[in-house]
Amino acid sequence: MKSVPDRLDRPSARSSKNSHLQEVIGQAPFSESASRACLAGLWLLHNYLDQSHTLSQAIADSNGSFWHGIMHRREPDYGNAKYWFRRVGSHPVLDRLAGELHKRSQSDRLPDELRPHAAGSLSAAASAEKWTRRVVRAGTFDPMAFVDLCQEASRPAAGEELRAWCRWVGWLEWQLLFDYCFQEAITPRKE
Repeated sequence: MKSVPDRLDRPSARSSKNSHLQEVIGQAPFSESASRACLAGLWLLHNYLDQSHTLSQAIADSNGSFWHGIMHRREPDYGNAKYWFRRVGSHPVLDRLAGELHKRSQSDRLPDELRPHAAGSLSAAASAEKWTRRVVRAGTFDPMAFVDLCQEASRPAAGEELRAWCRWVGWLEWQLLFDYCFQEAITPRKE
């Protein structure tokens, strides 16, 4: 098994653009755009917003716009985040995220990530279900509604439960989008 590169810096002039990803998966990526989207996501995961921004802004597809929107939501620059999410349009990750949130909101049990913030598990579960209804509409995740909820969570009067829920949804979103981009990068295209 190949090891993950120690550094995620820019490729040197003598290496190919995708040498890091090639080292990890053992082959050149099938989608240059999706491999760059993976790198934008990794930079974002580790709070390198400028590096993620530079990469995602240069990716002219819905994956790049999606990472770009997440990055601006994290800054926070909510208006700019909404601009980029509008450019995403319909994306398979939005439906997957809605499905995950719906499934988890129907459970009697809160996700482990939210338990430390649940003073009364009944109220926390009800709140999580209410927030899910705000961001899942017509079976798909509404990134604009989530931007609004994150902005609400950033206010001093917002409770820690809402902040924790937004972080948790953002983490689910990151995982689903990264997995989608990674699969696109390593899957041969049908001719």
